[in-house]
Amino acid sequence: MSQHPSEHPGPDGQNEVSQAALPPAGVEIATPVSRGQVLRVMALLTVAFLVGALLLRVQADRIRPLDLPLPAGWEAVSADTVLAGISPQSAVRAARTADAPVGASPRVRLITLTTAGSDAPSLSGVYWLIVTDDVRPSMEIPSGDSLDVIRAIVLVDQRGGIALAVERGFSNADPTLPPD
Repeated sequence: MSQHPSEHPGPDGQNEVSQAALPPAGVEIATPVSRGQVLRVMALLTVAFLVGALLLRVQADRIRPLDLPLPAGWEAVSADTVLAGISPQSAVRAARTADAPVGASPRVRLITLTTAGSDAPSLSGVYWLIVTDDVRPSMEIPSGDSLDVIRAIVLVDQRGGIALAVERGFSNADPTLPPD
């Protein structure tokens, strides 16, 4: 009966591997991780998570001014922190389905409307604001080129209903128009 060099016969006659047996070549034995190291990593991850959550909350609580022009008398702010009932794509689809004046490239923002001025003084709440600028040739052409800009403004509520749809005409010299 042949024996491996690290084996020796035990008291009952069977071969046992000695405690001093070397691991096979290529195997690396890692140092055990202490409980303190595990706790330090857990504490670091917890602190990083909490700091990130607080920073996100501070950023979300910041009310930003609305970056789209509103008609005179309207008051609204961005509603980025509000959980919307429908997506912006659904709001545009609902407006087009209801034959609201929505052009080919609408700009859509979720807003908290305080007042819609003389268009709907009692209207307030959270709405999708859809603004479309359509450029049309003027009926009266002076000595130079002239264009009329028709701005369509549509408010869609959180259930997909049209709350308000208005159109306004502007000259192409209006400073509130978006750049080309």
